[in-house]
Amino acid sequence: MKKYLFLMVAALMSLAATAGENDLLWDYTEAAPSGSPDNGLYFNNKVNDPAGTNNGLKGIKLNSSGYCAFKKAAVAGRLKLSFGPRSGTKETYIEVWNCTWDDKGQPVKGDTKIAVTGKQTEYATQTVELTAEQNDIYLWRGADNGTETALQKIQFKEGQDDTPDECEIIFKDQNGKELGRVQTYEGSVLEAIPYTEDDLAPHPANELFRGWFYTSGKKAFVGDIIEGNTTIQAKVTPMESAEPGSVWRYDFTSPIFYPEDHDLIIVTDGEYVNASKGWEFGENGVIHITTGSAKTVIMLKKNGSEEELRYESMRSVSLDVAGSTVQSLVVYNVLDYVSKDDKTGYFIVPKGDGASFLMALVEANKTGNAKIYLPNGLYDIGQTVLTPVTANGISIIGESMEGTIIRNAPDIRDEGISTTATLLIKKNVKDTYLQDLTLQNALDYYNSGAAGRAVCLQDQGTRTICKNVRLLSYQDTYYSNLQGAVKYFEDCEIHGTVDYICGDGSVYFLRNLLYCEKRISGGVDPVTANNGIESDRGYVFESCTLKSECPLVSFGRAWNNVPTTTFLNTLVDYSAGEFSLVSDEAPRWTKKLMNQNAWPRFGEYNTHLEDGTVLTPTSNVVTFIDEKSGNATQEIETVLSAEQAAAVTMESTLGDWAATAREEAAQAVCDLNNIEDEGIYLVETENGCAIMTGSDFMQSGAGIPFTVRKANARGGFGWRAGEEPHQALDNTACNCQIEKIIRDGQVIIVRNGIEYTALGARL
Repeated sequence: MKKYLFLMVAALMSLAATAGENDLLWDYTEAAPSGSPDNGLYFNNKVNDPAGTNNGLKGIKLNSSGYCAFKKAAVAGRLKLSFGPRSGTKETYIEVWNCTWDDKGQPVKGDTKIAVTGKQTEYATQTVELTAEQNDIYLWRGADNGTETALQKIQFKEGQDDTPDECEIIFKDQNGKELGRVQTYEGSVLEAIPYTEDDLAPHPANELFRGWFYTSGKKAFVGDIIEGNTTIQAKVTPMESAEPGSVWRYDFTSPIFYPEDHDLIIVTDGEYVNASKGWEFGENGVIHITTGSAKTVIMLKKNGSEEELRYESMRSVSLDVAGSTVQSLVVYNVLDYVSKDDKTGYFIVPKGDGASFLMALVEANKTGNAKIYLPNGLYDIGQTVLTPVTANGISIIGESMEGTIIRNAPDIRDEGISTTATLLIKKNVKDTYLQDLTLQNALDYYNSGAAGRAVCLQDQGTRTICKNVRLLSYQDTYYSNLQGAVKYFEDCEIHGTVDYICGDGSVYFLRNLLYCEKRISGGVDPVTANNGIESDRGYVFESCTLKSECPLVSFGRAWNNVPTTTFLNTLVDYSAGEFSLVSDEAPRWTKKLMNQNAWPRFGEYNTHLEDGTVLTPTSNVVTFIDEKSGNATQEIETVLSAEQAAAVTMESTLGDWAATAREEAAQAVCDLNNIEDEGIYLVETENGCAIMTGSDFMQSGAGIPFTVRKANARGGFGWRAGEEPHQALDNTACNCQIEKIIRDGQVIIVRNGIEYTALGARL
């Protein structure tokens, strides 16, 4: 192959050499700016995504607070903006406003909108005409859906010169390694793709080369118009398999859905129309599906309505869609059909069957007030993201926190706080209950170079309870995503790196393990990034344990609005590695505000070691810095007095719902001498488990070794019969009732009416 015909030919005359006297150019194709201002361009956020991360763009980040601004000469001309969505293919555009300047010379968005670019779903170039009088320019994201925009190239050219600008096409392999470049110009035609699969890095036999793609996810074809600097990358993905437990989703409304790149479906006589309609099929329209499973459930949405189809013992299925418009197809290869047991109220999912779990949740969402039980096993739902809880009163119950694992591994292109969640509780959904399970977002953080925004639980609901739940991920692990909401975590584990507990609402964390994972790039691990409004009580951590593999840790940083976070009686555990809560950037709290005027309400009390050594200083006045409003500062005392700490309670955090939350999270004690006929019990044997009423259990006459656990009101199973519900301070079992109180700023344990210190000494 004569690659030399395409690679790095003699460069065209550079723009700099032919630029007009009043022309301007900021080009961040190769690297993001280092600081603001950059050669006269003011901005407050930047993007520096490496290849393979998001859409691989660099430049200025335009998000809810992002902007850039500059001055031009008093001449008319054309403003050319090269930009696209930072990730995915959501529509984005840019608004051009007039700019004013404050007394410190910082840009402020004016009150006149000059122009709006066209909308686009991938990286491209738009042109706006500017008059001689429009000299102070402020660029602002115009995305209606909240997607972040990466502005990579800004060029102002005086006059009406229509000479095409030079640009280049960068070709990369499937891992983001550059293969070569082609010099061309805007508006040219893609004449050839000078590489084949032979030029790629080796890949496993079960992965297939799918072709060449733009950063937007669209396929690159010879004859395409090149609108500006362009990256074309090879795509290699795993071969699809119809193994039991697998789920495959095909979105016919997506402009980047290519049936030929999927191994389990063949589409006949159909074509894509648009995102609203999906695909239209002709008179011979058929979708052929390879199932290969004993049982298959197919959810087909066509003509705007969804239907459920079930098949058994069929290796393949052909769906007649002649004359129809198809929006989506989801194929669940299940071990067994899951239905609700009328006696106990549970959907019982076959062990390790991720497809059956998703189907059970679909059914539970139809009625609400349902319980789903997952025996110990790995429920791998692949690249599925944002699995929704849409109905009130749904309980998802595992057998154990360590043994029941629901895991997704998003495509790295989906990386983002609102795009990756393993489980999504939809807006205003009430009374979701999770117990005895792990949610794991296995986004390829350490190998991909991505920021690692991989949410396990995105909670847009309220009155959510997590009991014995482990969340495993990196950045943004838990995202409380509803202002005014209340939520409760008891005896849970939350793992992550940056801001791994983030969002708004009022959340009370009791006896949780907070585990800081190591970061790729080093630096500080902030545990929290609160975003609460004035009426939210924010995050309260009571008697939690902090462990870290990251050497520098911050209790948290201020995201937006009125960030409120309080740590009470935190145990610092160095068993995972030594770490410090003090650095120049973060003297226990990160000093720099993430957004303008987000002055925090942060507090700490009685942080200590296991031997009782108190780590909290008598005073810790932190000077918080708002760089985005001219380095404004505010000093805050972050150490609480004993009286202040005693006032921060579960009731002050969760209001009237606190008593209900505490009661619903309480675990039932199983007494084999007092089996209740209408009670619900989990019977575990070495061969599996069964959920049954007390009367059915008494009639079962179980003759093999078994253990029994009783359900609480929300369906979570408590201690096994014969086990005690509490542990003594020396970790031996006891028949006792234990209560913890704070008096005069000290933790006091009350056991059977006798008071002890936190270290076990009797008072």
